[in-house]
Amino acid sequence: MERFGRPVLWTSAGIASGLVLVFLGVLLWPGTDTVDAKDATPTERTISFPTTVSPNAPTPPVVTIQSAPPGPTATTTQTVPPGPTATTTQTVRVKVTPAPKVPTAHTSTSAARIVYFRVTREPKCEVAATATTPAQAAVDIQLSWKVLGADQVAFSDDEPNYFESHGGRAGKRGRFPTVHTLSMEYFCNDGEDTTHEYTINTMGKGPSTKLSIAYTVPAAEPAS
Repeated sequence: MERFGRPVLWTSAGIASGLVLVFLGVLLWPGTDTVDAKDATPTERTISFPTTVSPNAPTPPVVTIQSAPPGPTATTTQTVPPGPTATTTQTVRVKVTPAPKVPTAHTSTSAARIVYFRVTREPKCEVAATATTPAQAAVDIQLSWKVLGADQVAFSDDEPNYFESHGGRAGKRGRFPTVHTLSMEYFCNDGEDTTHEYTINTMGKGPSTKLSIAYTVPAAEPAS
């Protein structure tokens, strides 16, 4: 074959030299491996770093980068061990979205507590005057209570189950504050002991709590 008047010889040595040059050109051509985010797990990502190498350099290393703890944005820097000709540093910004917080419902199911319920003034029955003793006027009974963990208190007298039998709406004598003192007439029986029973039921903020107390006034001593 002739080109520009001079013969060109295709020899085995020439063909071999051409193949070597092509091979070296392929090795020296820089390339970048990319990682598809959908192929990485939520807690681990594998990234291959581009590195310039000489013909005798080993294959560029592969670096595994762990995800940062939950937070707005975490930055991780990994340096690839240097090869014969170059070192490559790759900075990866990883945005981690924390798992949504599940709201916790707080529902009070504990029953109210009655701190105290007691007679704070003793009642007296009316007694007529005799030849030897003066008359005695009647004295109303006084009751006091204190309740925690409730909205109101239902009060009943002589019917301890009134609150339950009326749908828990109120007591026989109505609804009162959780801290209260109440005075009421004490009805007496002529010539015999008189007993009255008083009951409070807590209302609101959980199951109702109930407490009853009874008080007895002895009959007056007969006149001599």
